[in-house]
Amino acid sequence: MSETWMVNPDSGDYVMDSSGKPVLDKGLKVPAYLRLKTTRGAWLYAPDNAFGSDYRTIGRRVTSQDNNLVQNITEKALKPLLDDGRASEIGIELKEATRHTTQLNVKIRDAQGRMEQLIFNPIGAR
Repeated sequence: MSETWMVNPDSGDYVMDSSGKPVLDKGLKVPAYLRLKTTRGAWLYAPDNAFGSDYRTIGRRVTSQDNNLVQNITEKALKPLLDDGRASEIGIELKEATRHTTQLNVKIRDAQGRMEQLIFNPIGAR
């Protein structure tokens, strides 16, 4: 299992220990977070040009009609975690947060059966 530096989903900052070193995480929450928050093709260190998501293609106001688009973008961004065997299952739930935003709730079960949850609230507001 690979390790990544832990990222605080609320701030997007790396989590540091008391000595100032990055905290390592063996879970899938950080890899999922990076894949969803990174614009596809925009990260210099991405393993390939398919890394990331296409959320920037959605306007500032997400409506209930856009939920299928949000679902498809999320599935496409997270599919490599299933393909490489790190995740055994990914569940995506969308809820209307406000009139023009959507809350994204992602549940990821890793290959060992552990479940992690990642919440993005809201998508559509900038």
